[in-house]
Amino acid sequence: MNFQAALETMRTGSAVARRIWHPKRNPEFLVFMPGREVQASFEPMVTHLGKGCVFRTRDHIDAVFVSDTGLECVVGYELSQADIMAADWYVIENL
Repeated sequence: MNFQAALETMRTGSAVARRIWHPKRNPEFLVFMPGREVQASFEPMVTHLGKGCVFRTRDHIDAVFVSDTGLECVVGYELSQADIMAADWYVIENL
């Protein structure tokens, strides 16, 4: 599928990836994270915003990588132009 279809699929809660991605250099999969309200309760947010401050995140795409220590998430993953133009996206099953 193309990226437009992949994005719509992510918006429904599914994870997607590209067939061409190499597991050592690319994410295992991408997920859509809708904007939400978050309360500053952890550093450095407490220092920057003040304890209890509520802020809103915007919609974004996160990338999940597999490492030696488990899963790692890159918040706000930036896709390349090649990723956006590709038609080899697929849905990750059985997460």
